[in-house]
Amino acid sequence: PNELILILKKGSKLTPQEIAQLIGGKILAISKSGNAIRFSFEDKEAVAKAKEILAKLIESNTIDSIQNNYYMISPEAALGVAASGLKIPREVTLTPGTGTTIAMIDSAPHTEDVYYSDVLMDPVYFIDPKNAPLSSDPTHADSLLGSSLYWLHNSGYDSLDFNYLPLVVLDSSGNGDSFSVAEAVLYADAAGVDVINLSLSGDGYSPYLADAIRTAINNGKIVTAAAGNEPTGQVTYPAGYEGVIGVTALENGQIASYANQGNF
Repeated sequence: PNELILILKKGSKLTPQEIAQLIGGKILAISKSGNAIRFSFEDKEAVAKAKEILAKLIESNTIDSIQNNYYMISPEAALGVAASGLKIPREVTLTPGTGTTIAMIDSAPHTEDVYYSDVLMDPVYFIDPKNAPLSSDPTHADSLLGSSLYWLHNSGYDSLDFNYLPLVVLDSSGNGDSFSVAEAVLYADAAGVDVINLSLSGDGYSPYLADAIRTAINNGKIVTAAAGNEPTGQVTYPAGYEGVIGVTALENGQIASYANQGNF
């Protein structure tokens, strides 16, 4: 509620710093392209005042749009599954680098003392690493990696020819925001990955994130996202964006009681 995303018009001569002075906001992040700026404000009143000033900049063709920044959260990690998933049999051969590259937009994974470390590329952080400290307990990313590799091995895949690019957008509590997720999607697209997996969801429609995902899909990327665990049937994002494969959860072949489902 105390943040805004500003999208600049092409050719805008105002710098992010000049805009910050005009609207009384603090710059939290600037997109790599320079056209999107994430601002924070002291309170809702400061946000409202900033919007009044920005409306005039839109009229002058300096600002393209003013957008809200939305919460993104990770589905609660199934730690029991994660713990078993981390114990992947040593006979699994993980061949990195020459097959499929999967971008994991998620929390930070453990990269040491795990059997699948050979398929993990160096993590890239889109939040302050200080907000994503690793404990001895499995993270959501560990749960996804460990359980999926364990399942593949038990399904008869003795050699797995792919690697994972961890893109960290969630803090140690599993919380993130749509601006950071969009930046990670654009990074993954530019890095030439094959699949972009987003194990997170939120209720707010973010045009900036929708545009980032559309760009990746138009460039041939497969994008999957968690449907969420509410379960309300309400559309969640990014699973609800056009072209994204929304993934829910099953128990004994049926949609789990805690899992979202819907037309999206």
